[in-house]
Amino acid sequence: MKTKYEYTINIEYSEPDKCYIARVPELGEYISAFGETYEDALKEIQDVIELTLQSYSNDGLKPPKPKAIKKAM
Repeated sequence: MKTKYEYTINIEYSEPDKCYIARVPELGEYISAFGETYEDALKEIQDVIELTLQSYSNDGLKPPKPKAIKKAM
């Protein structure tokens, strides 16, 4: 059974790069992606998260736990 993780995704516009940059702080400072639009950056970072988690699994490692965040109702 596949474990589902919910990680924080931060997306911001980079004026110097003229694109959106997405990062996942819980997975490390080098886990990032970019896109011309917010939606592109979101899709790209979701792919990066999947690849990162697969890499952890392939190496027999447990991925970092997501931060516990209470969701607003």
